[in-house]
Amino acid sequence: MNWTRRLRAPGVTAPLAVRPETSPVADVRPRAKLPAALVAGMVVSAGLVWQASHASLEDTVTNQGDSWQSGIVALTDDDNGAALFTSFGTDLAPGTGSTKCIAVTYAGDVAADVRLYLARLDDHGEELDTLLTMRIDIGSGSSCASPGNWTQLSDTDLRATANSAGTWAAGLTPGAWSPSGDQPETRPYRFIPTLADDNAAQGDQVELDFVWEAHST
Repeated sequence: MNWTRRLRAPGVTAPLAVRPETSPVADVRPRAKLPAALVAGMVVSAGLVWQASHASLEDTVTNQGDSWQSGIVALTDDDNGAALFTSFGTDLAPGTGSTKCIAVTYAGDVAADVRLYLARLDDHGEELDTLLTMRIDIGSGSSCASPGNWTQLSDTDLRATANSAGTWAAGLTPGAWSPSGDQPETRPYRFIPTLADDNAAQGDQVELDFVWEAHST
């Protein structure tokens, strides 16, 4: 009788054929290969463990002490917010009235766009708002005494100006004054009123606010 061996997939024991009653069962398992298989398995396992350990290594760097402070926009004028025009006791007559000048200072520390607009116009149900024209100029200088060159911003009646420039977004000539914020900056504004020669203007009254507003850019 010939010796035979069958190979099976790993984990399944292969039966062995032996010569009946003539010799003991021969152990034909490949013992010499077992240590090699174990070593190979350990090497692979060690490699996997090393890779896992390497992947878990971490390091950080911290940039400490960061902080922020918001900039400011600040406006003042040289008459402390008092009314620029008041004709009570000195009523307007047809023609050009007294020219007024006001110096506005921007003292913010960020770049800004400063615009002038009209607010809270109250004509008291009368017609003076459409019969009184106001020319408004901005100077390139730093004060009313040294205005530099004047640039016209508006020259229409108060009602039309208030309707077209009644908010900062629609302010007179956007960008006409854009201080950098590096240092305080002052600009003079000139106002020249002209009353129409119209009997409908007699005894009328109109009130409004001139508003300078700065938005950071």
